[in-house]
Order: sequence, then C-alpha cells, then structure tokens
Amino acid sequence: MNAPPLTVAVIGAGASGLASIKCCLDDGLHPVCFEQQSDIGGLWRYNDDDDDDDDESSHGSVYWSTVINTSKEMMSYSDFCMPASFPPYMHHTLVHEYYQMYAKQFKLMERIRFNARVDKIEPAAAPDSSRWTVKWSNTKTGETKEEIFDKVLVCSGHHWKPNRPRFHGMDLFKGNQLHSHAYRKWTQFAGKTVLIVGLGNSGADIAVELSRHCKKVYLSTRSGAWIVPKFGSHGIPLDMIGNSRVVQNIPYRIRRFLSEWSLRRSHASHVFGLEPDHDFASSHPTMSDELLGRIATGSIVVKSNVRSIYERDVEFDDSSVVVDVDAIVYATGYDVTFSFFDERLFACRDNEINLYKYVFSPTLPPSIGFVGFFQPLGAVNPISEMQARWACRVFTGHCRLPSKETMERDVYVKRREIKRRYRDSRRHTMQVDYVVIMDELAALVGVRPNLLRLLFADFKLAVRCYFGPCVPAQYRLTGHGAWTGARDAIMNAFDNVTMSTRTRRVDKRLKRRDAVDRGWASVFCCFAVLVIVLSLCCLVFY
Repeated sequence: MNAPPLTVAVIGAGASGLASIKCCLDDGLHPVCFEQQSDIGGLWRYNDDDDDDDDESSHGSVYWSTVINTSKEMMSYSDFCMPASFPPYMHHTLVHEYYQMYAKQFKLMERIRFNARVDKIEPAAAPDSSRWTVKWSNTKTGETKEEIFDKVLVCSGHHWKPNRPRFHGMDLFKGNQLHSHAYRKWTQFAGKTVLIVGLGNSGADIAVELSRHCKKVYLSTRSGAWIVPKFGSHGIPLDMIGNSRVVQNIPYRIRRFLSEWSLRRSHASHVFGLEPDHDFASSHPTMSDELLGRIATGSIVVKSNVRSIYERDVEFDDSSVVVDVDAIVYATGYDVTFSFFDERLFACRDNEINLYKYVFSPTLPPSIGFVGFFQPLGAVNPISEMQARWACRVFTGHCRLPSKETMERDVYVKRREIKRRYRDSRRHTMQVDYVVIMDELAALVGVRPNLLRLLFADFKLAVRCYFGPCVPAQYRLTGHGAWTGARDAIMNAFDNVTMSTRTRRVDKRLKRRDAVDRGWASVFCCFAVLVIVLSLCCLVFY
C-alpha cells in the first residue's frame, strides 16, 4: 500500500508561494497554502487601503503607478512564458494578471486558503517532533486553528516591515510623515512640497511621479546612486544583456570598469547631483529612464542626507535648509523579520539570514525551507522557482543536504563575498547575481544545461544559451521537470519581448540595416570576449 503524500505548508501566495505550490505538485507532494489576503500576488496585489504605516501587519502593496524594473522574459517562470502581447516592462496590473494565469494553468487556486494568517510555526510535539505545527487564524471570522504538516516552505517575503530611520527632531514635524510602504497614489500630495528620503528604486519612482503633481519635490540621498536605464543597445532590455553567460564570464573588475565608463559617458551623474561615493556594483543600482529628465527640468531637486527636521523645515548635511515642507516620504527599505517564529528557534539580526543557498538553515531540520529571501541583481520569480524546485527534491529525498559544517561554511563564504563587494549596509545582506545563483541551484537539482554537450547536439541553441540572455527556460531543457517548449522559449526570447511594441509597419530596408548593425555588434562582442579570454590564459599559463 502506497504511503500518503507528504503534506507541505506553504506560507504566502505571492511570487514565491505560487512557484512553491506548483513545484510541490510536480513532485507528488500535498501543498496547503496559507494566504493572509483575499487574493494571490503578494506585493503585486494592489490595494488602496489607507492603512496606517505604523501598522506592521498591514499588507504591503505596490503603488498605483508601479512598473516592474525587470523585463518580462527574464521574470517569467521557467515553463510558463509571458504572453507576447504584454509590454517589455509591465504595469503591476499585468504582473498580477500573469500570476492569475499561472495559477489557473496549473490549478493552484484550489490549494490556497485565503484570509488565513499564520500566527505561529513550531516543531510538533513528540512523537511528531520531526514535523511542524502551524497555528493560524481566519482574518474574517477570527477563528483560530492548528494543524501538523510534514514539511514547511516559508514564502512570506521580506518587504512588509518598514525600516524607519531616526533623524533629530523628526517627532516635532507637523506635516505628514510616512514610509513608502504606505504610499499608494499622488493625489494626497497634489500641490504640496514633498521630501523623499532614499534613492533606491522606490524613492526614484515616487519622486518622478510626485514631480508631475507637486509644487516641489526634494530627493535626499546619503551616498548617491548609479542610475541605470531599462534599455540597452538596439532597444533590448538591459537585464537581457547583463544577465547572460558570456557577460558573467567576463572578470568582475572588467565588467565594473565597462559599466562605470558607459554610465559616466551617457548619464554624467555629477551634473545632476547624483554622483555616488562608491563604485558600480558595490550597491544595488537604481533603474530609471525618467529621473534625470525630471531633475533637468527643476521638478526634482537633489539634496544631501538629512541632518535635522523641524516643525516645517528640513536641514541637510551641507547646511542648506528647505522650508515649508508639507510631507516626508521615507523610501528607506525594510527590516527582515519573521513574526511567526520564536526567536530562540529562528531569527534574523541586522537583516542577515543564515541560510544555505538562501533556502535551508544549518540549525533547523531539513523539513523546513525558505523561498524568496534574497535581493537579486535580476528577476525574483525564476530564482524563487529554482529554490522551490530544489527544496521539493530535498523533501522527497531525491537530493541530500551536506553536513551542517559544510552549510555553515557556505553561508560564511557568501557573506564574506557580499561584504567584500558591497557597501556596508543593511540593504546589502542578501545580494545574489542572477546567473550565478541560478546555476548553483540548478546544479543541485540536476537541471543546469550542459553547454558543451549541447554544442554538438544543437549548435544554434548552445550559442543562444551562452551569448544570449539566460532566460529561465534554459533550466527546463533537461533533467527533472524538462519542458518541451523550452527550446522555443529560448530561441524566441528577443522577438517575444519586443512583439507588443512593434505596432507600426517599418520599411524592410530599415529592418535589414538594423539586422546588419546588430550582426556587427555581435561580432565585435564575440571578438572582445575572445581577446579577454586569451589575455587571461596568457597571464595564467605564462
């Protein structure tokens, strides 16, 4: 008689939770997902509640104008491509629609309990001590229950507890103060003078939006930022260029130099008051195609770090003062925390999580995993999906974890690399490079593409996998979970990402000219890479 399938509690039905449910089903597990809200999508489920941003339990949500800063081909799940009709960079409504399509395609909705808030996760009492007790409550009725599960996947995300900075005198300020966590629309700020504190992606986006409706917008930054455009040469999304194997194989220092040279040449950050005090890639870049234009028109004024806040005025580190400020928006990130764990069982301090491959804790049983707790230079969805694929293989016994000492060593090495490369900041504790982490996890699952073998079996595909964007479908070519549509998804990536923007008939001669330009650009890039590789070989062997 066959044993019943292992039960898995999946905490959260956002981008990571949906992928986890699907991976559980693929491996014959029985997932039960607990979602605090009434719909899927997590942060990408927009809500217009006027929650007090001091309420740490309030649902995090994108603001109404949010457009995702990763291209659709790079953020899709590995076996479910984005519709060609969707634009390269999608409004949050389309991101949520994609999640709904994904859930419908793989019948995930029936596995989700909505309005179910998880209050406590703890090891089950003997004789079930290897299992987990999940205590949860219905947010509508207030009813509380507890259930025992064989496994747990924590997919609750780390963008829900705002990190609120402390400035001298801020308690005296008589205007409106809020964290970007509570920001939804520009309407309440129309015609006012607003200060934005923080120059991450959220700070830049909010500043750009408010600059069209406010009397004046000031943008305070402590250390400046590298402002990166969303598109590279020939209208190709920048993440499709940067997240490729050929680029990742270029030595880090050379990549950093070329990136800095290109950005200084095209953006001249010092002209706009944004010149960073750190080199490129030592901090998470800020993606914006509009910020510099709004600064150039005077709609946004860049200021240094805040020194003091008064009743209506704000003083900065350069001793300048802005008067009659009506509102301050703190775009200062989030604290990583887990409300449903006893701190003696598992805790995160200073935003540092001790997780092997950002999934398994060396100090907890391998029956609990964490999905989505990282900060990528790239898209979240594919990495979360790969983490879930690996975790499910561990749960079913097809993959084994190394010893506790080996896992702790890996955690230490990764943390050391982050500290060596990035600025010392709570913002940079979980940084991962897209191609690197995807290949690491794929090797553990057994689905990393073998390019040498592929070179002889399918030359065109091998070339595209190495020189083209490392789209998620590359990890569905072979091994467990192989997908018959993977090759087409890889080969059609460039056409699919620009399909929705080709809305005007273009003369064939112009098309040919563009194709020739792209061809020469590809030849030049290949030649440059060959020269670099040969130079390195000479240094190593001679």
